[in-house]
Amino acid sequence: MAFIREQLLYDIANVAYVHADVMPTDDDHARHQVFDVIQDGNIDRVTRILDVAYAEAVELLYPFSKQQLCPLRPYFNDDTLQESDAYIIDLKLPDNFSRTTLELILRYTHEYMVARVLAQWLRIAGAPSDAWQQWYELYNDIEARIRSALNARLSRTRRTLSPF
Repeated sequence: MAFIREQLLYDIANVAYVHADVMPTDDDHARHQVFDVIQDGNIDRVTRILDVAYAEAVELLYPFSKQQLCPLRPYFNDDTLQESDAYIIDLKLPDNFSRTTLELILRYTHEYMVARVLAQWLRIAGAPSDAWQQWYELYNDIEARIRSALNARLSRTRRTLSPF
């Protein structure tokens, strides 16, 4: 699954714009902090939040996204800020995995990443608590939906025959 950074940022910016536009405040400074979510300087923080959302999404999909560490090649990574063009989740799915379930998980994961960024950004930007709490609850709800979709497909359902 590939999540294009440009598409994620577009959705984040659109929702932030609407939130800023309807914010019940006369404080233009607070309002412009929400408007400017993907502008210079702010984009660095959004990138970090997106990176966390991506890592969480990979972990949510653990049964199918797990990767072994290679003992012959040491793993090393640091926290240098890097902007990716896309966030890729490589899944190893069984042959009988449903295409419709995969599409649903793809859509949910996109929404999860957007909601995760918005929840944290709106809180940082000083938006009213009901705004960021709404997105916090949404990304938790989407996380539960992803888990549910995965659990429904982990094993075959066998129905016993009934003589009645």
